[in-house]
Amino acid sequence: MPYSFKGVCYSSRSLAFDAFKKEFPILDSGGFGYLISATVNPSGLITYSVGHRLWTSNSFNIRAGTSQLTVCTGVDAPNAFDPINAGGVFSLFFGGVIATYLVAQSIGVIIQAIRKF
Repeated sequence: MPYSFKGVCYSSRSLAFDAFKKEFPILDSGGFGYLISATVNPSGLITYSVGHRLWTSNSFNIRAGTSQLTVCTGVDAPNAFDPINAGGVFSLFFGGVIATYLVAQSIGVIIQAIRKF
C-alpha cells in the first residue's frame, strides 16, 4: 500500500519511513539535531526520539514524538535526475576522452619510432 511523507507518495511504508529517516541530521541556528531511534507500525505511525544539542549552552535534550504516514492513491515517479549517477556518467565520459588521447599519443610515438628505425 502506498504511503505519503511530505507530499511525496512512496510505493511502500518502508520507503516512506526511509524518507523520514533521511531528514536527519538537522543543523540550524539553534543547534544540531539527530535521530536516536525510530519505528513504524503497520498502520504507518512513526514513533521517534530525537537528540538536540544547543550551540550556545552545549546542553543536550531528547525529544520524543509521533508522525502519521498518510495513505495515498498513486505512487510519484522517482526523481529522474540523480546527481551521483550524473557525476558517474560525467567522469566516465571524460575518463574515456583522456584514455583515448593517451592511447593515440602512444600510438603516435610508436609510429615515429618505427619510421626512424
